[in-house]
Amino acid sequence: MSDEISLSQALSSLNDADFGKIRTVVSPPGKARGIWMSTYDFLEHVAKKKSPREVLKRIQEQHHEIVTMCDSFHQFLGSRGPKTPIILVRDAVQLLQVTPGDAGSASD
Repeated sequence: MSDEISLSQALSSLNDADFGKIRTVVSPPGKARGIWMSTYDFLEHVAKKKSPREVLKRIQEQHHEIVTMCDSFHQFLGSRGPKTPIILVRDAVQLLQVTPGDAGSASD
C-alpha cells in the first residue's frame, strides 16, 4: 500500500468551502500563463496537512525536482507576510503525488 495521495482521493474529500480557501492568481506578471495557486493553501486544503510549510520543506528535501515547479509570488491581495510559493494548477498534481499520507488524514 502506498503512502502517496491519489488525486481522486484528494478531490473527493474536498467541499466547496475548501476551494474558497485556496488563493489563486491568473497569469501573474513574469510567470507562465495559467492559473497559479498558493502551494501552502493547496497542501493544507487539498492534501489536508496541518503544517503545509513543514510538509513543503520535507518534500523539497526528498523531491527537489517537484519543488522547482513552485515559484514565489510577491503577495496575494490582503497579505502582509512574506512571499508565498505558488504552483500552476496543472503542476499541482505532481506535488500531490509526492505528498506523504492520505488526503483525509489529519497527520503530517
